[in-house]
Amino acid sequence: MPDTESILRLNDVYHTYSYGTPWAKAALDGVSFQLRPEETVIVTGSNGSGKSTLLQHMNGLLKPERGQIYFKGQDIWQDKKNIRQVRFQIGIAFQFPEYQLFHKTVAEDIAFGPKNMGLTASQINERTEEALFFVGLEQKIKDYSPQRLSTGEKRRVSLAGIIAMQPKILLLDEPTVGLDPQGGQLIMERMRAYQQARGIALVIVTHDLENVGAVTDRVIMMKEGKIHREGQLSKILAGAPDDELPKPVITQLFQELSARGVPVNRGTMLVNEAAAQILDLYNKRKEKRA
Repeated sequence: MPDTESILRLNDVYHTYSYGTPWAKAALDGVSFQLRPEETVIVTGSNGSGKSTLLQHMNGLLKPERGQIYFKGQDIWQDKKNIRQVRFQIGIAFQFPEYQLFHKTVAEDIAFGPKNMGLTASQINERTEEALFFVGLEQKIKDYSPQRLSTGEKRRVSLAGIIAMQPKILLLDEPTVGLDPQGGQLIMERMRAYQQARGIALVIVTHDLENVGAVTDRVIMMKEGKIHREGQLSKILAGAPDDELPKPVITQLFQELSARGVPVNRGTMLVNEAAAQILDLYNKRKEKRA
């Protein structure tokens, strides 16, 4: 029976690409996963580990060969007629979503989802303006062609199109890929602000732990279609070998310091955490000299 505390639950899910052929490949191998309301979860791992496949099962873009997926306690595949409504409530933004902008204006692109939901013109306009606000774009941009925008602006317009449907869960597949550090940080700040304002759950597939690490409640590391490690990010970073997880530069530095006998936290990844530890070490050394 599905539990009532999770907004989304995957129960022993399997998926194989090219099933029944000589080149069949298991993408998900008995994955079980629970997402709580308002929780932020990062899904990471090497290429081909099953991250994006897992994300596409969460909102019903892919159907599992075996296993169940529950949203608000209901099996999303129990009645195929309901799957469209599930996708409205579990929004997904793919890697390089700006390539999916195809309307003449920004407003038309953002309105695409709400129109398919059957909303009125006034409701669509209200949601479009609200979505632009949440992604940090000016209202005048509504009348622009998407082709006039920068890569970062296009990324935010694509996210606005998902936000305009007001999903209960937001799934992001590599949201910062291809952006400079400032652009990646801005995207995550806006998504975090939206999450806090609307009380939604957030799942982020990424390799970019430096930009998203500060917002996460839990990390899941995928390997060969299974959940290989799960827990707090600092503990995952401290315990995972370098060949399993691309570690932030600060983490690499602090693990090297630890290996040389300096008493620091091997899982450190944020600048403020690193600065606090260095300052503490400096003060202790100063006290000893006094």
